[in-house]
Amino acid sequence: KLFCWDYNGTVERFDDGRTRADLPGSAASLRRRGGVSVLTTTMRAEDPEQFLEKHDVRFVAHYGDKQVRPTSGNKAYAGVARAHGVDVDDARHVMAVFGDSKSDAPSDLPGVVFFHNDADTPAPALERVLAELDRRGHGSLHDGLASLLGGLPAPGDKKHAAVGPISFSVEMRNGGTADAPNLVPTIHDVTVQFAVADMIDVLRRMPPPSK
Repeated sequence: KLFCWDYNGTVERFDDGRTRADLPGSAASLRRRGGVSVLTTTMRAEDPEQFLEKHDVRFVAHYGDKQVRPTSGNKAYAGVARAHGVDVDDARHVMAVFGDSKSDAPSDLPGVVFFHNDADTPAPALERVLAELDRRGHGSLHDGLASLLGGLPAPGDKKHAAVGPISFSVEMRNGGTADAPNLVPTIHDVTVQFAVADMIDVLRRMPPPSK
């Protein structure tokens, strides 16, 4: 799996300059299960890479500036996918994108799951949702989300779902333009039913979903 993370407001918290809660642990956990996490930001590499090193967040690569935002529109991820051996047609199954802005949504990879979510949500919550989508989709994050929802919502509609203590809404949004639309299933309004410290502890101790 390939996970693309925005920097400001997604990896780094705006209010205190720290990482999303327990991101180092979740990045390590995803890596142990074969996941690759990369930074996709328009910022120059030096500051984000120093931040990740300082907080021991082990991402494998940084894609910045015109590599991910070649125009003034939403970010583009096809080049990132190809750099990691992911065929564009398969991206919806093995990629997920995380960003706190609507403009972080993929403009060029249809069907890729986009978490429109800021750094206030602890990373283990997203990790748990990813694991459930992967399980339900038999390796496909896109198909897993469709299974969880009983079918993806039609454009303009909204559905709601929960994975354990984590609830969220899902919409199909256009990450492209009016002339070149690119519909992506977008997870947003993520909430958890625990205080941050308790939630991290519970999620870490919670057994994986039964097959």
